[in-house]
Amino acid sequence: MGSLRHLRATPRTLLGLLAATLALGTAARAEAAALGPVNVTPSFETAGVIVQLTGDSGNETVTVDVKGPKDADFHPAHAAVLFEPHAFATSLFELAPGTDYTLRITVADPDGVTGSATQMVALHTRAEPTLPVPTRVRWVGPGGSDAAGAGTTKAAPYATPGYALSQAMPGDEIRVLAGSYAAVSADGTHGTEALPIVLRADDPAQKPVIDGAMAGSSLYLNDAAYVVIDGFEVRNGGDDSGGHGVYLRASSHVTVRNSFIHDNGHDNVLISKGAEFSGGPLLGGFHLIEGNDIADLVQETCTGGSNTACPGQTYYGIKQDNNPGGGTVIRKNRIRGHDDNTSPCGDEDSGRELADGSPVLALVGAGPWTNHDLEIYDNTFEDARDDGMELDGICVNARIYRNTIHNAQNPFSAAPVMPGPYFFVRNLATGNWGDAGFKMNTAGNSAVPSRHVFVYQNTFVRANQGPALHLWYAVEGDHNVPIHDFVFRNNVFATPMGGVCTNAYNHGAEQPSFDGNVWWTTDTTQIFSWWNGASNDKYDTFAAFQTGASQEAHGAFGEPGLGADFAPVMGSLVVDRGVLIPGINDDFAGKAPDVGAFELGGTGPMPSTSSSGSSGAGAGGGAATGTGATSGSGGGSGGSGGASSDSGSSGGCGCVLSDRDRTSPATALFSLFALAIVARRSRAGRVALK
Repeated sequence: MGSLRHLRATPRTLLGLLAATLALGTAARAEAAALGPVNVTPSFETAGVIVQLTGDSGNETVTVDVKGPKDADFHPAHAAVLFEPHAFATSLFELAPGTDYTLRITVADPDGVTGSATQMVALHTRAEPTLPVPTRVRWVGPGGSDAAGAGTTKAAPYATPGYALSQAMPGDEIRVLAGSYAAVSADGTHGTEALPIVLRADDPAQKPVIDGAMAGSSLYLNDAAYVVIDGFEVRNGGDDSGGHGVYLRASSHVTVRNSFIHDNGHDNVLISKGAEFSGGPLLGGFHLIEGNDIADLVQETCTGGSNTACPGQTYYGIKQDNNPGGGTVIRKNRIRGHDDNTSPCGDEDSGRELADGSPVLALVGAGPWTNHDLEIYDNTFEDARDDGMELDGICVNARIYRNTIHNAQNPFSAAPVMPGPYFFVRNLATGNWGDAGFKMNTAGNSAVPSRHVFVYQNTFVRANQGPALHLWYAVEGDHNVPIHDFVFRNNVFATPMGGVCTNAYNHGAEQPSFDGNVWWTTDTTQIFSWWNGASNDKYDTFAAFQTGASQEAHGAFGEPGLGADFAPVMGSLVVDRGVLIPGINDDFAGKAPDVGAFELGGTGPMPSTSSSGSSGAGAGGGAATGTGATSGSGGGSGGSGGASSDSGSSGGCGCVLSDRDRTSPATALFSLFALAIVARRSRAGRVALK
């Protein structure tokens, strides 16, 4: 194209140039962004932030800073991402429950900003729940009567929990005596935030049994609000194809806790259609699933792919689907033995067509979806035939942190995930894996990428031989979905029994970003594989991988030096080696953040390496025992009539040990090798539960 000096400066031309210049100036002014509404979803130790813009053209950035009651000044949260047109999202971590914070939201736009570029927003985190003194108490027990006048005393109870719920008023506490009850179904049971309706075991040591007896659902709540379910055994709901244990449909703020939920058809816990809640689509969800033992105990050996359940096996431990709602918290549970131990984002098929830049959330005024601010933390996931934690589907601000995943085909699955952001922070993945530590492969629309996934400060230690990480996405044919904005920082990837560090099957135009990670294998050749845009390069050394792939500028290769609890010991390779990630690891001990899920000498929360969840003993049940481990809170149990092993979970309190309490580096590798033996024994022990 010619330069301006080649143009004839006729009056018509000059007028045209002047008009074009004025038009450009008008366009620039029109593109100046302005801060719109800010949506904050507080949780107990975290919060989600969604910032809307107006007048934006896509070249803006949004930053979020936070200040707590003990902070001298603001400090940055994790960078916000543009997850849909006109809306950015990020999450805050390491907050305190029931505490006031101030957020400073700032927009920057090269085209200018209309109005104030900064907005201050108040945040109050959720306080740990406590139940108020009930306004009245009602009773349910064997031999009772579902009739007017019954239920007012322990000696003359109602006969069924379902009837008691149908008569309940805000502030009621329904105490259920030990015994066995038929499936429960309730519609329109509404408490309030100040006066919830509580359905609980009268004696926590003797869990009342709700037996679905092959009904569609064992415990079904439709259009419920502010209901607490506490201390039950829930079993036998429906068949493999469609039965449910606890089914929360079109409901809001339901708590399910301290219960043994097992062997229920297709899903042990199903949360669905939160957008149909009678109080409005944006109030659906916000459930709390905590302290439960959620298990499949009767699975049979079967052939076929890992994503095909065995006959009699409950496919999902916890499943959210069909616009389940926002803000649900899944914490402190033990979830074991399913095909997928949890699948909480939902709407996977719709997500496969959710192109980057599509409107998503109803709360920002454009999209039909409500799946935001899911939170999964402090859980133990064991023995998944397919995925320990399947995040496939639609989520905005999904936070997955401080969990322990032991034995799975894939500890984590992100295949496909959209629009994000997804945060995987300080999780521990151990045991035998069928594939590798983090799954990205999926089939779908090749124009719709999985996107905005941040994998920070996790520890992946494989007990059996095989790859630490599959780079498997954007493959022509069955796994053709590409990825966008996948970031791996400060993770440990170790496969001490042998296996490549990365195994590349991808053909994509975009690869993940790796930095600050520590890699380890006992193999010595072709330990890294990387797609160079035309073919897969194989690297025998970490240095060659760094240079050839232009990755891991601050990473390292070598035995990480972890103790039996998978935390670093003095002199570990991972200590003070990580890169700083604002909003994630600011509160580190030493010269720099450590790599992996644990911080040596740190005081912050870390993943537990022992089982959590309610004891599942029920009538006639026994307490759990650990295989070379200290049991965690509640421990979990083997169900009626027997004890369960702890599936090889490593011992420890989940706290940060002092230096003298840690295993020395000389014994650390031996501990990792021993995991393979423990894992095999734990599998054998679990079969005895059938």
